[in-house]
Amino acid sequence: MSKRKLYIFLLLPLSLALIMLLVGCGNTYAGLTTRWLAQGEQETSFYEQATYDLTHKTVTNKEGLAFTLTSGTLTQTIQGAYRAIENALINNGTATNYNSYEYKTELTINGQYTYHGQAIEVKDTITSTVLCRISTEGFRPLKSTQIIKATTPEYNAKTKTYTFTKYDYTVDKLYNGDTNTVEIHTTANNNSTSVENSVKTVSNINKKNAPYDSVQLYFVARAMQDATNIVNTITENGIVPTIINLSTGKEKLTFPNTTEEKEFATTNAKISIAGNGIGKGPGRILTFLTSGDFRHTLYRVQETMPYSLGAIIYTLKTITKTPLTP
Repeated sequence: MSKRKLYIFLLLPLSLALIMLLVGCGNTYAGLTTRWLAQGEQETSFYEQATYDLTHKTVTNKEGLAFTLTSGTLTQTIQGAYRAIENALINNGTATNYNSYEYKTELTINGQYTYHGQAIEVKDTITSTVLCRISTEGFRPLKSTQIIKATTPEYNAKTKTYTFTKYDYTVDKLYNGDTNTVEIHTTANNNSTSVENSVKTVSNINKKNAPYDSVQLYFVARAMQDATNIVNTITENGIVPTIINLSTGKEKLTFPNTTEEKEFATTNAKISIAGNGIGKGPGRILTFLTSGDFRHTLYRVQETMPYSLGAIIYTLKTITKTPLTP
């Protein structure tokens, strides 16, 4: 598996990720809603910022590789607006105004890998930003940027050993909906030799399924309501088929700024990404709160780590939105 594939889907998950309707209920594109909007709220005035604490139970795999998390945080920000956006593939690069969302995640992970007496320090940061159209335009991506500083292991099946690489690079994607293409720019940062600078164009990104940027995947999952959803995720390596399965349930949780544990109605989104190297089953499980006025808030993310190293759990710590969550 390519080393860089470990990080091309981050979120937030998120990004984290996040998607919408016009005034809070109903459909625009099939199976997508904007349940995060308050009654009467417009998409272009929506704002939400949430922070998440990270936890992980150290696991040693059969080859003797282990990962230990010492600290980590995720901040997810969503801002709807009528804004000018520059895209070299649209209108000759002249700034064009769009009703749009900006979805941004900032992830820090500190810890270490240990492997047969080696200790490899991890001080990773991944900042991801995507600009996409509002619900009436199907949340189509316009452009995205990921700045990645990451420490990644890779297993060599012939020598049966791991090697480790420090990555430092940026991926920019520019979308042209009229021509159904995306231009992907990969640029090494700080004289890093971990990647080669490149530009490539991927055509026919719609195919049979809607295309979404890897940065906005969690955002899109938040808007879905069909039990099974198949989309094309656009990564730095091209088009990757993705299945998102939804299920509903109830769970006892403690919401931020409160001490009382209470039962919430929830929706779980299980995301399976083809070729992500983590074996059978979902690579990520998102839990949204659907009770009352919580408006499909992303409460928790479980991300399976490659190489059987367990899972990192992101749990909601603080949240601010318009109007404020009760």
